[in-house]
Amino acid sequence: MSSHHFVKEGQEPAVIVLGDIPDWEILNGALEWSPKVIANPTGYHLLLSEGIKVDVCWQNQADASLLPAPYPVDMEVYGNRVEEQIAQWLEIEQQPAYLFGWEEDQIISFMAKLPMTSAKLLTAISPRHKWVSIFGQDFSKWFPEGIELSCIGAEVDWSISGPVVVEWPNIRLTHAGMLNCSSKSFGLLGEPI
Repeated sequence: MSSHHFVKEGQEPAVIVLGDIPDWEILNGALEWSPKVIANPTGYHLLLSEGIKVDVCWQNQADASLLPAPYPVDMEVYGNRVEEQIAQWLEIEQQPAYLFGWEEDQIISFMAKLPMTSAKLLTAISPRHKWVSIFGQDFSKWFPEGIELSCIGAEVDWSISGPVVVEWPNIRLTHAGMLNCSSKSFGLLGEPI
């Protein structure tokens, strides 16, 4: 992005790290604008080892011994499930966020439980895909020829248009162009990393 672009406080997506980083290049790009960085104790130690500042560390009571006191970051204690922490944070802050550190089945299961208003704020990065929710919203993005995208959800609820061949649960672009899609129920679109 050129230097004449300005990012205001709260516009940059937050970064949530819950374990291993599947793609450091994407993480470094997400950190470019100095967003709020949130981690669980596992993610905290991983980021700290790379010299990355963590703003908030989420933990539950069982994790209390995993970080040395006094804590070098703000501590927020929620319920026993990190999924509840993320959902609560998204609902309160209404700020976009990137989620790193889960396998695809964990991401899909978690995003299926989120309210539509929260799910549309979250982009989840797994080892193989970047996942976005298209539930209740119109998704449009330009893709290069030949890219194959993965779909999660009920095919009957999806609306898909563009230069594509649909072989459910995959969408392949026959030539470069805009993909437009939406879903009337839970739906995730996965772009390969």
